[in-house]
Parts: sequence; C-alpha cells; structure tokens
Amino acid sequence: MSDAPDGNRTDIRVRVSSVLREREEQLSSDLTAALGDVLGDTVDAEVIHHAARLVLDLLVVALDSGGLDPRSGGVVDILHLCHERIATRALFECVYRAERVVLDEIALDDHLGATSEPWALVAQLVRFASLDLHIALAERQLLAPASGVVRDTLTTLVARPVLDLVFDKEVARAQRRGHAISLILIDVDHLSSINAELGYGAGDRLLERLGILARRFFRNDDWVGRHGEDSIAALLPETTLDDASALAHRFRRTVKDRLLLRDHKTDVRIPVTISAAVVGADRVLSEIDPASMLAEAEAALARARLNGPNQMERVALQPTSVTLLGAANLLGCTAREVRQLVRAGDLNAMKRGRHFHIDRAAVERYKAQRTLPF
Repeated sequence: MSDAPDGNRTDIRVRVSSVLREREEQLSSDLTAALGDVLGDTVDAEVIHHAARLVLDLLVVALDSGGLDPRSGGVVDILHLCHERIATRALFECVYRAERVVLDEIALDDHLGATSEPWALVAQLVRFASLDLHIALAERQLLAPASGVVRDTLTTLVARPVLDLVFDKEVARAQRRGHAISLILIDVDHLSSINAELGYGAGDRLLERLGILARRFFRNDDWVGRHGEDSIAALLPETTLDDASALAHRFRRTVKDRLLLRDHKTDVRIPVTISAAVVGADRVLSEIDPASMLAEAEAALARARLNGPNQMERVALQPTSVTLLGAANLLGCTAREVRQLVRAGDLNAMKRGRHFHIDRAAVERYKAQRTLPF
C-alpha cells in the first residue's frame, strides 16, 4: 500500500480529489446529517452545514497538496467558527466523521471503490488527509511552529501530541473493523549513565540516530513517535501481536548491531541496547481503552528493564468490555445463563452496535465474589 510508485499515488490522489469535487453536494448533505449527531441541538442547522462544507473543502485541499498550512484561510475560518459556536473536541470529531463519510462515498465508486485494485491506497490517502487536517488545526490552536508540533526536533519522529491523537483514532478504527493493532514501546538502556559519563550531548546524538534508524525500519503506515525522554513508541495498525513481537526483536538486534557510542577521551566504544514492550490484540472485537493500552505497555517495559538490558516483554490486550458470549466464557457458563444474571440485575449490559456488552472488570469481580447459581 505505501510502496506504490509516486506516479501512481499522484494519479490516485488527483482522481480521488476529482470524485470528491463532483460529489460535493451529496457529501456535504451526508456530513451535515452526521454532524447533527455530534453537535446536537446546541448548534443551528446553518452553522452545522457551514462546518461540513469547510471540513470537506480542507480535506480536498489536503488530498491535493499532501498537507495543510495551518495559516491558511480555511483553517483560520473553521477555528473561528469553532471559537464562536462549536466546542474544540466536537470539531475534531467532525473531522473524523468527515473521513468516514468520504470513505463511505468513494467505496461505492466503480473505479476507486472498495472492490477496486487501488482501494487500499485510496483509503490511505483519505486517512492521511484527515490526519493532516487534525494536525493543522492542532498547530493553529497551539500557536507553535509546525516543526515543533508535528515532529520532535531531536529524534525527527512524530511528536507526542500528534501520536496521542493518532492513537485514539487507530484504536477506534481497529475496533470498528475488527482488525489487529499493536504498540511497541522502546526505551534506551542506561541512557542516564551514558549522559553522566559522556555528557548530555552524547545522549542526544544517540536519540537522534535512534530516531533515524526507527524511521527507516518501520513501515510508512506505522506511526513512530517520541514517547518520553529516552523512549519512542511505534503504533502498528493491522499488525498482530506475533508480528509486532518479531519486529521488536529485529529492531533490538538492529540497534545492537548498528548503534555504537565512542568515548573520545579514551576511544572506548560503548555498545547501545534497548528494552522493548509489545502489547496488542489480533482482532479488536470489543472496546479497548487507548490509555489502558499505553499503561500496559509502560508496565511491561518496566518489567523488561528489571530483567536487564536488551530484554522484551509482550502482553496480549484484554478488552475493557465483553459480549454475552465472552462473559459466559469467563464465568464458565452459557450465554443464556449470563442473560439470567443481567435480568436479575447482577450484571449490567449495554447495547453497542448489534451486540450487548458487559464491563469485563465487573464480570471478573462477580466471578471472584459470588458462587454462580447454576
């Protein structure tokens, strides 16, 4: 998907933009209806329609140019509208809804749709255009230079605010489509000791080289960013836990083989290693909380470091909620018996899409505290 020739990507980009312009009225109508669910009764229909047109126009510009200038008139206009009438969080949700409306419309196209050969590239281009719009809005709001907001100046990887934004979107996408998703958290071993012995300049050079190595190692559609002072994160859409673990193992070996520091006073070479944590789910069929996913990764990374340098821990994600059948498997009973518990008020079920879901922690507590009546 990301390996398509530049000429082909440009051609597809132009064709997608053309389709969106041809169907502007229909898309605007569909997005206005979708935004009504987001903005509710607090915003009048005219403002919602205006917001829909602005968001769609900016998505087309992002598709055409491969990016957005946060100082452009369209970005200023929509943020002015946001300041006057629409909450900031709702505005970002509007952009997300616009991405879905656009993809749903193009999916029906005979030449670019879901059954066509270029569909994977089409979906990627729309997704990147949506992210470009999110980034442009964030940059404009923060009133910071683009490079400092989008890219970490030291590692040249994606900056933490952008990574957090992408994290929420990718987890939601994986959940909606039932795809795999994995996260690799990487920490440089003994960086504080390196800084103490060789100076902070040596540590900065190491992080800079690590960023370059990571950017070349991972795919274009992976999200690799600065996570902390001495750590980076790689969010891998549609990647199973086994595949992510294999990638983390290879990257640890690559770092060990290619990164060396030299003490210029003694000419002694200092080997560099990293510790890694891998968390993921092979199919996201229930709700996963991005914050919990990140917390699992941080805890796993701490355990890996306790085992010494150049170690790795992996964790299979557990959903925060389960279906009736999932609850039955946890309790060792049938789905019908779980329904009895719900009707009796012992467990609370909530409708999500076509299925009822139950909080996983509540099921675990019930299992630990009570004797099942069957």
